[in-house]
Amino acid sequence: MTNDPPSRASPTRPILLALLIAVTLGGAGCSASTSGPVTTVVGQKPATSGVNVDVTATPTGWVPVDYGDAQISVPPTWGLITEGAEACGPWSGVVILGGGQWCPPAMNVHEPQPPTVAIRTVPHPNVGDEGPPSYINGLAVYAPGLPQLYIVPALHIAMTFTGQPPAQVLRSLTYSPRATVLASGPAPTVPSGWHWITYGGIRFAAPSAWRVQHVSNAPACGTDVVLPVGGVVLAAAPELPISCPAPLALMRPEPQVAGIEVDAFQASGTLPPPRTQCQGPTMVDRLEVCIQTDPAYSALVVQVWTTGLARLTVKIGLSGTGMTDRIVLHSIRQAS
Repeated sequence: MTNDPPSRASPTRPILLALLIAVTLGGAGCSASTSGPVTTVVGQKPATSGVNVDVTATPTGWVPVDYGDAQISVPPTWGLITEGAEACGPWSGVVILGGGQWCPPAMNVHEPQPPTVAIRTVPHPNVGDEGPPSYINGLAVYAPGLPQLYIVPALHIAMTFTGQPPAQVLRSLTYSPRATVLASGPAPTVPSGWHWITYGGIRFAAPSAWRVQHVSNAPACGTDVVLPVGGVVLAAAPELPISCPAPLALMRPEPQVAGIEVDAFQASGTLPPPRTQCQGPTMVDRLEVCIQTDPAYSALVVQVWTTGLARLTVKIGLSGTGMTDRIVLHSIRQAS
């Protein structure tokens, strides 16, 4: 192990990579810092490849933040700006996901700029002329000729660091639980100690420690980011129309609640998402499913069609290694 940052190639770039850099920097809502690269712990290329969430990469007391196939960890005092959101706040640092923006001029708020980490999805990054990569937790990381821009092809993301985030942020880079859930390969075996639940025309397995709750209405003030209630929640009707505060999950990173929520109803006015907004498997044990690409963080939202053409919404909290969540997803089947 060394403490050298990822090596940097010549500033001459293909047009595609130049566009990638411009778009990535634009998503941060600010220009790249010129204060130099983040120092990283760099290891050797792993002997074998595969999706693996390194839970030991999260420092004690920090909170993991996932986006797409990637996960980093940040101090709990940081702010979180989710895809498409705009926010300001007196945070010690900020994570910006996708097209989120920190303190845009239109908000007319003058906050001192904290260290930021902006993460964007890059489906097919062109890093062919970047030279040999460095490795962080077994992942190849490329650092083009701009300060604090890191491209991780295996995770399909680019990260822009502004200011001086703690070096442990980059050192915590690993696969996300979502990547584990959606990885190719055979369906996992349901452990013998799990229990099976039948509801809304489907049947699925869950850990025996997950308490089953039947509720008339879906949990109030919930979001598709963090499940408001853990365990197994079976909801027969939409949440009640009550006034809710701004979701905490949209302001600060929150540890995901382990569990599954099954909504046996279709919210008024909602349509099934187009196939372009689905990812991963389209069938689970002969049931048609759409695993939504949005949100791309924290919770997995799955539309499930039963043989009676009823559509259910299943939300699975993504946490830990993601293996429990993968088993839950692949256990879903038509009820007898």
